[in-house]
Amino acid sequence: MNEEEKNQLRMASMRLWGGETMAANKDAMYILAKCLFKIILDHGKEPVKNQAEAESKLIVQMIFSKLLNLNKIVDGVDFDSKDEYHLNNVIDPTVIAILVRTIYETIATFYLIYIKPNSDDEKLIMYNLWVVAGLKFRQRFASNAKSEESKMKLAYDAQKINDLEKAIRNTTLYNSLSEKGQFAIDKQLKDKDFKVFFDKGNVIQLSWSQITQVMGMKEDLMDNMYTYFSLYSHPSNVAVFQFRDLFNKAENPSIGMSNFNVSNAIKLIGFFIAEYISLYPETRVVFESLPLIDQIMINYHSRFFRVDKVSINQAISVLD
Repeated sequence: MNEEEKNQLRMASMRLWGGETMAANKDAMYILAKCLFKIILDHGKEPVKNQAEAESKLIVQMIFSKLLNLNKIVDGVDFDSKDEYHLNNVIDPTVIAILVRTIYETIATFYLIYIKPNSDDEKLIMYNLWVVAGLKFRQRFASNAKSEESKMKLAYDAQKINDLEKAIRNTTLYNSLSEKGQFAIDKQLKDKDFKVFFDKGNVIQLSWSQITQVMGMKEDLMDNMYTYFSLYSHPSNVAVFQFRDLFNKAENPSIGMSNFNVSNAIKLIGFFIAEYISLYPETRVVFESLPLIDQIMINYHSRFFRVDKVSINQAISVLD
């Protein structure tokens, strides 16, 4: 590659990295979607060892779906009342923020269940905690179950919950924990939660916002991200009065905020792709079949939040 070609590649890469315009962000989302879709098609054909592995592949599809929906949302909406009133196209950054929060939560869950565990027992406990949490929430519908089919399904879930909890308590790891550690696991089961990790025999409980630290993300960039995106997921008074000022015609801050929110989603999904490839190294072949500019773009965003700055491959080095 000669210097002129390198310069053209640098300029194209910087446009995709910067996230300064929605057009650039949409191009970046297209590249991410193309990568995820190839992984889904290629890796989805491979046989799975167990239900946990099958569900890890479904999470890729969930991220892909959320990304496609995000790409639609940034096209904006308009409205015609079919009389004299018409609303011009607007992009609502608060709706984008809500979707980015669900993307973050999905990726954080994937990390806790599939990436963070360091042993088979940790994997079993984390996966079972996650499954039990979901099944127990579904048990809330037991009092409303009318059909025999619904009652049978809930009875099956109840038995499965019991089996999964027993499996957790039968592990060597659970029985090696201190009383405090066992209590922490039992509390997660009771509270229908799974946001914990193991550290030198201790069970560390987490909030959604704290998971970024476990994921090896830079604290100065990520500390307040979840709080920021949560602000728009609830009808807080702050969200209401900020919404009032978003569509000021003179300043139009909604565009800048929309680009900021989307660029965060792009970086999170880049991070997810890198972690998925680390979990399933065979998918690196799929990644490296992408055009060089695509590999460079995803590598940049995948390591943006990371403390260790590890890349999927060395594609980005061609720009040096």
